[in-house]
This record gives sequence, C-alpha cells and structure tokens, in this order.
Amino acid sequence: MLTCLKKQFTGRFTCVYDRPYRLCGSWEATLISLTRSNVPVYVLCDLIDYTEINQSKIQLLDFFFSEKGIKSDGRTPYVNVLHKRFNTINIDVKTQLGDEIQGEAELKKIFATTDDGDEVTCLIHFRRIG
Repeated sequence: MLTCLKKQFTGRFTCVYDRPYRLCGSWEATLISLTRSNVPVYVLCDLIDYTEINQSKIQLLDFFFSEKGIKSDGRTPYVNVLHKRFNTINIDVKTQLGDEIQGEAELKKIFATTDDGDEVTCLIHFRRIG
C-alpha cells in the first residue's frame, strides 16, 4: 500500500525500500484500490510490462474510476511484472496519457472531495504465476 497526503500529492506515489526485493519466477500485479477519485484516471507503474495503447507503449497498470474507491465489478486484470529486482516502486496517476506533466489544478480535481480523509492511498496486489 502506498500513501500520500492529499495536499502533497504530485501525481506520483513513490515507495523506497532499504534493500532490493528479488522476485523469483513469473509474477503479475493488479490495482486493488485507489482513493475515490472524481474523474477516471490512468494508473501507471514502472515495474510492469509495456502495453500498446494508441500506437505508443506505456506501463499501464489500470484505468480506474470508482465511487467507492475499490474495484466492485469483480474484474481485476493482472499485468506481467517486467522488473523482478527493485528497491523503488513508482506509480503515476494521470487523467490523460502522454508525457506532459499535469498542472496543479488538474491534480487537485482528481481527489477534490474532503470526506474521504486527508490521505491518498493506492493498493497493489502481486501474485506469482506458473
């Protein structure tokens, strides 16, 4: 689980570990929950395999929009993990795909509600396959 204060959220969750993790074998990851957002968002992760969307390759974990903050439709698409050895996880939350950096106003629009608390949280699940 990655967390950040809403006031300090820059569009990226970062988690740095003291020592590198090494995953043996084949692994997949999926997004389980994200703080309730006002708009649909793309969730990108630097550990997963590339997906081709609109003739460009990106590391898309999921396209997410839920009024409850969790996936309620029972569909959790797993994506292959590309990097098996890591000490940092970076997750970007964007309203549009592309290389441009989102403005502060756009970021505040994503999690504008105050009834959910002061933190933005993201929960990812890893599973070994094969």
